[in-house]
Amino acid sequence: MSATRIDELLKAEWPSTKRQLEPASVPGPEDFVLWDCRLTPGFPAGWPFPRNGQLFYYAFAAGRTHRTLMDGELTTVPWARFVFTPHDGNVKFERLAKNPRIAGKQGVRPLRPDEVHLFDESKKAFAEFAVAPNDRAKESYRFWIGNNGVIADEIRPAHTAFFEWLR
Repeated sequence: MSATRIDELLKAEWPSTKRQLEPASVPGPEDFVLWDCRLTPGFPAGWPFPRNGQLFYYAFAAGRTHRTLMDGELTTVPWARFVFTPHDGNVKFERLAKNPRIAGKQGVRPLRPDEVHLFDESKKAFAEFAVAPNDRAKESYRFWIGNNGVIADEIRPAHTAFFEWLR
Protein backbone atom coordinates (compact mmCIF):
# COMPACT_ATOMS: atom_id res chain seq x y z
CA MET A 1 0.00 0.00 0.00
CA SER A 2 1.11 3.54 -0.59
CA ALA A 3 1.07 4.28 3.13
CA THR A 4 3.59 7.06 2.77
CA ARG A 5 1.43 9.00 0.30
CA ILE A 6 -1.72 8.51 2.39
CA ASP A 7 0.19 9.60 5.52
CA GLU A 8 1.43 12.73 3.71
CA LEU A 9 -2.09 13.67 2.59
CA LEU A 10 -3.52 12.91 6.03
CA LYS A 11 -0.90 15.06 7.73
CA ALA A 12 -1.67 17.94 5.36
CA GLU A 13 -5.47 17.74 5.63
CA TRP A 14 -6.05 16.81 9.29
CA PRO A 15 -5.20 20.21 10.89
CA SER A 16 -8.01 22.07 9.09
CA THR A 17 -10.52 19.36 10.05
CA LYS A 18 -9.32 19.36 13.67
CA ARG A 19 -9.76 23.15 13.88
CA GLN A 20 -13.38 22.74 12.77
CA LEU A 21 -14.02 20.01 15.33
CA GLU A 22 -12.63 21.81 18.36
CA PRO A 23 -15.23 24.58 18.66
CA ALA A 24 -18.14 23.00 16.85
CA SER A 25 -18.50 19.39 18.01
CA VAL A 26 -17.91 19.68 21.73
CA PRO A 27 -20.71 18.05 23.76
CA GLY A 28 -21.11 20.99 26.17
CA PRO A 29 -19.88 24.57 26.35
CA GLU A 30 -17.47 23.85 29.20
CA ASP A 31 -16.14 20.62 27.69
CA PHE A 32 -12.94 20.18 25.77
CA VAL A 33 -12.37 17.24 23.45
CA LEU A 34 -8.90 16.01 22.56
CA TRP A 35 -9.23 14.87 18.94
CA ASP A 36 -7.04 12.31 17.18
CA CYS A 37 -7.09 11.30 13.55
CA ARG A 38 -7.75 7.65 12.71
CA LEU A 39 -7.65 5.69 9.47
CA THR A 40 -9.56 2.53 8.59
CA PRO A 41 -7.96 -0.38 6.80
CA GLY A 42 -8.62 -0.47 3.06
CA PHE A 43 -12.11 -1.51 2.03
CA PRO A 44 -12.69 -2.71 -1.56
CA ALA A 45 -14.65 -0.28 -3.74
CA GLY A 46 -16.27 -3.30 -5.38
CA TRP A 47 -16.67 -6.92 -4.39
CA PRO A 48 -15.54 -9.39 -5.50
CA PHE A 49 -12.32 -7.41 -5.73
CA PRO A 50 -11.46 -6.93 -9.42
CA ARG A 51 -7.88 -7.27 -10.70
CA ASN A 52 -7.47 -3.51 -11.12
CA GLY A 53 -9.78 -2.61 -8.23
CA GLN A 54 -9.54 0.20 -5.73
CA LEU A 55 -9.40 0.27 -1.94
CA PHE A 56 -11.03 3.03 0.11
CA TYR A 57 -9.33 4.16 3.33
CA TYR A 58 -11.51 6.41 5.49
CA ALA A 59 -10.20 9.09 7.84
CA PHE A 60 -12.27 9.87 10.92
CA ALA A 61 -11.77 11.63 14.23
CA ALA A 62 -11.80 10.03 17.66
CA GLY A 63 -12.02 12.21 20.73
CA ARG A 64 -11.83 12.04 24.48
CA THR A 65 -13.22 14.56 26.89
CA HIS A 66 -11.70 15.25 30.29
CA ARG A 67 -15.00 16.10 32.02
CA THR A 68 -16.86 12.89 31.35
CA LEU A 69 -15.46 9.53 32.40
CA MET A 70 -16.28 6.91 29.80
CA ASP A 71 -14.82 3.65 28.57
CA GLY A 72 -14.74 4.87 25.02
CA GLU A 73 -14.29 7.81 22.76
CA LEU A 74 -16.41 10.03 20.56
CA THR A 75 -16.21 8.94 16.93
CA THR A 76 -17.09 11.11 13.94
CA VAL A 77 -18.38 10.15 10.54
CA PRO A 78 -15.60 9.87 7.96
CA TRP A 79 -14.26 13.27 6.96
CA ALA A 80 -12.06 12.01 4.12
CA ARG A 81 -11.56 9.04 1.84
CA PHE A 82 -8.32 7.96 0.21
CA VAL A 83 -8.82 6.00 -2.99
CA PHE A 84 -5.86 3.67 -3.51
CA THR A 85 -5.32 1.70 -6.70
CA PRO A 86 -2.91 -1.15 -5.82
CA HIS A 87 -1.94 -2.06 -9.39
CA ASP A 88 -0.39 1.37 -10.08
CA GLY A 89 0.06 2.78 -6.55
CA ASN A 90 -2.10 5.84 -7.26
CA VAL A 91 -3.71 7.60 -4.28
CA LYS A 92 -6.50 10.15 -4.57
CA PHE A 93 -7.82 12.30 -1.69
CA GLU A 94 -11.56 13.03 -1.39
CA ARG A 95 -12.89 15.34 1.33
CA LEU A 96 -16.22 14.06 2.65
CA ALA A 97 -16.90 16.66 5.37
CA LYS A 98 -15.33 19.89 6.60
CA ASN A 99 -16.88 19.59 10.06
CA PRO A 100 -17.87 15.94 10.54
CA ARG A 101 -20.68 15.21 12.98
CA ILE A 102 -20.24 12.87 15.91
CA ALA A 103 -21.55 9.45 14.90
CA GLY A 104 -21.48 8.00 18.42
CA LYS A 105 -19.36 6.73 21.28
CA GLN A 106 -17.06 3.81 20.54
CA GLY A 107 -16.47 1.62 23.55
CA VAL A 108 -13.08 0.18 24.37
CA ARG A 109 -12.03 -2.86 26.36
CA PRO A 110 -8.80 -4.61 27.24
CA LEU A 111 -7.61 -7.10 24.63
CA ARG A 112 -6.88 -10.72 25.43
CA PRO A 113 -3.37 -11.99 24.52
CA ASP A 114 -4.66 -13.77 21.39
CA GLU A 115 -6.35 -10.51 20.31
CA VAL A 116 -3.13 -8.55 20.83
CA HIS A 117 -1.42 -11.04 18.52
CA LEU A 118 -4.22 -10.69 15.94
CA PHE A 119 -3.99 -6.90 16.20
CA ASP A 120 -0.24 -7.06 15.56
CA GLU A 121 -0.71 -9.40 12.57
CA SER A 122 -3.59 -7.41 11.06
CA LYS A 123 -1.43 -4.68 9.51
CA LYS A 124 0.41 -7.34 7.49
CA ALA A 125 -2.85 -9.09 6.58
CA PHE A 126 -4.38 -5.81 5.34
CA ALA A 127 -1.27 -5.06 3.24
CA GLU A 128 -1.36 -8.56 1.69
CA PHE A 129 -5.07 -8.18 1.01
CA ALA A 130 -4.38 -5.04 -1.08
CA VAL A 131 -2.19 -7.13 -3.39
CA ALA A 132 -4.18 -10.37 -3.39
CA PRO A 133 -7.47 -10.72 -1.46
CA ASN A 134 -7.45 -13.82 0.72
CA ASP A 135 -9.44 -15.55 3.40
CA ARG A 136 -6.66 -14.96 5.96
CA ALA A 137 -7.61 -11.28 6.00
CA LYS A 138 -11.21 -12.12 6.96
CA GLU A 139 -10.29 -12.63 10.60
CA SER A 140 -8.42 -9.32 10.71
CA TYR A 141 -11.31 -7.40 9.14
CA ARG A 142 -13.81 -9.05 11.47
CA PHE A 143 -11.63 -8.15 14.45
CA TRP A 144 -11.28 -4.53 13.28
CA ILE A 145 -15.03 -4.19 12.71
CA GLY A 146 -15.75 -5.74 16.11
CA ASN A 147 -13.60 -3.11 17.80
CA ASN A 148 -14.62 -0.17 15.60
CA GLY A 149 -18.36 -0.70 15.21
CA VAL A 150 -19.33 2.98 15.10
CA ILE A 151 -17.18 3.83 12.06
CA ALA A 152 -17.81 0.40 10.52
CA ASP A 153 -21.55 1.11 10.57
CA GLU A 154 -20.91 4.45 8.85
CA ILE A 155 -18.99 2.91 5.94
CA ARG A 156 -20.99 -0.35 5.65
CA PRO A 157 -23.53 1.04 3.11
CA ALA A 158 -20.72 1.72 0.62
CA HIS A 159 -19.35 -1.83 0.98
CA THR A 160 -22.37 -4.09 1.49
CA ALA A 161 -21.13 -7.01 -0.62
CA PHE A 162 -17.75 -7.01 1.14
CA PHE A 163 -19.38 -6.91 4.59
CA GLU A 164 -21.59 -9.85 3.54
CA TRP A 165 -18.45 -11.80 2.51
CA LEU A 166 -16.98 -11.15 5.95
CA ARG A 167 -19.89 -12.81 7.75
